[in-house]
Amino acid sequence: RTSLAPATTLDDTAARKLVRAGINALCRDASGRVRLVGGRTLARGSESHRMFTSLPVRRLCLRIVNSIDAAIRWTVFGQADANLVVRVRDQVIDYLRRMYAAGALDNDNFLVLCDSGAKAPDGSLRRGVTLLLVFQPRHCDAPVSFTLHRSAAGCRISSTAFPPLAGNCA
Repeated sequence: RTSLAPATTLDDTAARKLVRAGINALCRDASGRVRLVGGRTLARGSESHRMFTSLPVRRLCLRIVNSIDAAIRWTVFGQADANLVVRVRDQVIDYLRRMYAAGALDNDNFLVLCDSGAKAPDGSLRRGVTLLLVFQPRHCDAPVSFTLHRSAAGCRISSTAFPPLAGNCA
C-alpha cells in the first residue's frame, strides 16, 4: 500500500541484521514503495526443518497439510483395506499435482506413501490412515517431509527425519 509508512527508516544493513534475528522489516525501495525484507517466522530456531524459517514455505506446508487432513477425514469411517489406501494415495497425489500446476511446488517429484493397517495394543484394527509426504515447495532448496496420522482422535503431524528417496520407492 502506498499509504503504508515505516516507523523508523532502516538501511539494508540494519534490515538484514533484523532478518537474521528473526524479525521482518519494512523498508522503502528506490521507487519509494514499501517492501518487506525477510519473510521469516517469529519462531526462529524452533522449527523442525531449516526451511520453515521462510514464512512463505511454512505457510505453504501448513496449507498443504491442513488441506490433506480435511480431505481425508472420511478415512476414519472407511474399511481399512487396500482400496482405501489406493483412494487416499490417488486423492493426495492429485492434490499435489494441482499444487504443482498452480506453481506452489518446485517440481513434480513428490512422494506419497499410505498405510491403513495400524493395530491397537488390544489387537483391534484402528480406523484411519498414516501418510508419508515428501514434496519441495517453490523457492525451497530441498524437499520437506511429513508423516500425517489421521484417526478418529484427530490428526497428528510429525516431521520425518530420514524420508525415503523417491528413486528407491517406486
